[in-house]
Amino acid sequence: MTRSKAIAKYCLKCCGDSYKEVTFCEDFNCPLWPYRFGARRSLGSKEFKQRMERARRSDPERFEELKKSYLSFAENIRNKKILEPLEHLLFKNSSASIQDHS
Repeated sequence: MTRSKAIAKYCLKCCGDSYKEVTFCEDFNCPLWPYRFGARRSLGSKEFKQRMERARRSDPERFEELKKSYLSFAENIRNKKILEPLEHLLFKNSSASIQDHS
């Protein structure tokens, strides 16, 4: 088994064998969180963005909860570069950013 498949399998187990729960995982402190979909779907990838866009369309309320949780987390580590791809995805339809939510 490849490393990315092992990570995806671990995350799936952690989320009760629910792909939807893996998508909406809010454990931002987990070192595996950016890679929870597997290597090709890591943070910032085309596949990651597509999956998050599908999640936004299929469950807008849950997506907004994820966004709020992310903002709370990001507020504590505002200067970390690892968050930029997710910030871009969450705020792609507006001119808002984490700084605007301070």
